[in-house]
Amino acid sequence: MRLLPDNLFPVGSPLALPDTLVDRIPQGRAWLRGLALNPTAPGAVRRRLAACDPAVAASFPEQAVSIRDLLDLAATRSDRDTRGAALLTSVPPEDLDDALDRTGAVEVRFRYAMDEETRTDTEKWLRGEKILKWRKGRLVSEEPTRWSATARRTAVLQEMYATSGIRDWRRIAEHPWFVSHIGLARFADHKYAFTRLAAAEDPAVPGPVLAGLLTDPSPTLRWWARRDPRLPWPYLRPLLDHHPEDAAANPGLPVEVMHRLLDIVGVREA
Repeated sequence: MRLLPDNLFPVGSPLALPDTLVDRIPQGRAWLRGLALNPTAPGAVRRRLAACDPAVAASFPEQAVSIRDLLDLAATRSDRDTRGAALLTSVPPEDLDDALDRTGAVEVRFRYAMDEETRTDTEKWLRGEKILKWRKGRLVSEEPTRWSATARRTAVLQEMYATSGIRDWRRIAEHPWFVSHIGLARFADHKYAFTRLAAAEDPAVPGPVLAGLLTDPSPTLRWWARRDPRLPWPYLRPLLDHHPEDAAANPGLPVEVMHRLLDIVGVREA
C-alpha cells in the first residue's frame, strides 16, 4: 500500500523513475521526494537522484527550514503551494495558522516586583520608549545593556518571548538581557502550541524533549519535530516507515542512510 499519492510531488520536480523497485516499496517515492528536499544531501546522493530525473537537480534547497520560516508563513497567511515550497514539503501541516496564533495568549504577569519591573521595562524597550528611573532624587534614562543582565531578568524575558501575545514578541530575542535561547526547553509542556514550539528553539533542548513533540496534539509541531535535525536516531529511524517523506527530508539523516534508501528502491550509483 502506498503511504502517499503520487500527485504530491513538489511543483516543478516530478520524479519520473524508470521501472525499478520504487513502486514495490510502499515508502519508496516518499523517500525520494524527501531526499530531493533534504538540504544536507551530498553531491553523490544528488547525482543519484538526478539520474532519475535531471529536473530534480535544479530543485535541491540550499538551506534548511527554520522556525522563523514557520512563523513568517503563519503571519502572511500564504496559500498552500507557497507554504509547501517554503517548508520543503508536499504536505504542509494543516493547522499552521492556528498552532502559531497568539491572539488567545493572556498578558504575562509575574510574582515579584522586580519581575514586573523587568516586564514593564521590556515593553517600553519594544515600543522604543525611554526607560526612566529615579536615581539619587532625579529621573535618569537607563538603557539596558548586556552587562546589566541577570539570571532573573533573562528568565522574565524568555517567558515573555515564549508565552506572551505582544505583537512584536520576536524582537525580545534581540534584547540585551535575553542573552540566549538556552532555557526555552522548559516550555515543552506548555498549554499553548506556539510556546511548545519555542522550546524547540533552545539549542540545548534534550533529544527526548524534542522527541516528545512527535506526539504533540498539533500537526504543525509534530511536523516540525520530524524535520528537526537534532532528533536522535532512535526516534528518527521509525519515521522512515511511518512518515517517510519527512524522515528522508530531515537534515540530520545520516548520509549512509540516504544511500541505503536509494539502494532499497533500486536507484543505481551515478
